[in-house]
Amino acid sequence: MPEKTAQGAEKSGIGNPAQQKAIEHGDGPAMILAGPGSGKTFVLTRRIYHLIKAHHIAPQEILVITFTKAAAAEMQRRFLKLLDGEHAPVNFGTFHAVFYAILKETSYCRPGSILSESEKRKILTDIIKRNRYDIPLNREMAEVLLAQISRCKNHAGDFGKTCPAGLDAGDFRNLYRDYTESLEILGKVDFDDMALCCERLFREREDILAQYRKRWRYLLIDEFQDISPLQYRLVRRLAEPENNLFIVGDDDQSIYGFRGASPSLMKGFPADYPSAELITLEKNYRSTPEIVEAAGRVISHNKNRFPKQITAEKESGRAVLIREFATKSEERKALLEALKREQAAGNLDNCAVICRTAGSFPVLAEQLKQAGIPCRVKERVKSIFEHDMVSDFLAYLEFANTPCQKRSRRQFFRFMNRPLRYLKREAVNERADFSCMLRYYREKPVMQEEIRRLQRDLEKLKTMPVFLALHYIRKGMGYDVYLREEYGKGETDIGELADLIQESARGCRTWEAWREKTEKEIERERKEAEGRADK
Repeated sequence: MPEKTAQGAEKSGIGNPAQQKAIEHGDGPAMILAGPGSGKTFVLTRRIYHLIKAHHIAPQEILVITFTKAAAAEMQRRFLKLLDGEHAPVNFGTFHAVFYAILKETSYCRPGSILSESEKRKILTDIIKRNRYDIPLNREMAEVLLAQISRCKNHAGDFGKTCPAGLDAGDFRNLYRDYTESLEILGKVDFDDMALCCERLFREREDILAQYRKRWRYLLIDEFQDISPLQYRLVRRLAEPENNLFIVGDDDQSIYGFRGASPSLMKGFPADYPSAELITLEKNYRSTPEIVEAAGRVISHNKNRFPKQITAEKESGRAVLIREFATKSEERKALLEALKREQAAGNLDNCAVICRTAGSFPVLAEQLKQAGIPCRVKERVKSIFEHDMVSDFLAYLEFANTPCQKRSRRQFFRFMNRPLRYLKREAVNERADFSCMLRYYREKPVMQEEIRRLQRDLEKLKTMPVFLALHYIRKGMGYDVYLREEYGKGETDIGELADLIQESARGCRTWEAWREKTEKEIERERKEAEGRADK
């Protein structure tokens, strides 16, 4: 290759022998094992170009499927660049976009019927409340349940493989039934339902399936290792009978198992298509030999994989450094110190930080900001002030500082069982009057003492500066215990996040001033994110 980069190959139009073999593949199935940094987007875009120019395939007969809108847009941009202004209406889209287009065109799905993530959570929460399931009502549990419901749909209703840990299998089965019935009553569908509806449509209407087979004769699928069994069934049906199915992926890089993805489908592809051409892209143009070798040693422990001999095309670089820390705080402190050294040396533009989960980044982002280390993120990271605990703290402070005759149940419900006090909603009147609660529990001395303690604590909050009031809510009223129980498993940085939120209240004389400060900070960060997106 003229240049030691995949981008260099794209400019010159020359690939390495394995890349060229993949690009020039003719009809029928093919599986391209694309190791990291091996130029898979180069191969996909060049193959589309080759199909049109060398095989004279009509562009509109080519369907390219990716897993994210960003990937679809980037691939389309790279392909259009090859055309140099020529028009070629190749179809690019995500699985969800393709399924939605099919359902919309065939009137199986009307506009506005697709549920947003917030709508899904609300429906699920309402079901849990209405049916009194013994399930914690918090955002994290809702995300777990929705992910498992998605897995169940993608695994054809196999509840045994998808029941969340710690939840009774019978309860999950009933919850799944209630959720799907609610969507049917509302006339709504979620993303997984779109795939299920398409499968039903193709099964019931062979004529419609035949139309789409004729429309999309060549299917190219990116990141195939992340496909779900349901998506795979649909793809196979669409590709028949010509089976011009060109899949690109790496079984070592599957990341969507929580959504039902199964890299075993990629392992089974040669058995499903015995005539498929298998091509392995083993040249890594992205990383140094040290990184490739270290990654290979880790991955080699997985025995259920396609064998690969990845080699690095870049020159040798620094050794891979592995460090272990006793706590997340120590880890983050060391990271910040390393970034400060790079900043001082003028190397910050060459630095990237990868977090295991998106939930880990808000704390780090805030600490980077406080340390004066600028950073850019691909997607908007939620402000720390958008966390539920800020709403809880504000509810405590607002209720404590509101005259008794103006208090409301809405305020009280927000925090009354955070931490758990076993208070029932029916014990609370419109003004959340404590005397009313005491009468409701007149035969339960333990509950009466719990109510009196809460009343005394709220009186104390009125006399404290906001910073100390938050500290008292956390340590004196047991809120930190609630945080560990409700968020600890999902958010390992929850204690540090609470510390940062509390620290933000230092210097605020009133709870209203602190609320205004949090709202301004959320708006500022939102505008910054929009500005980055525009660029």
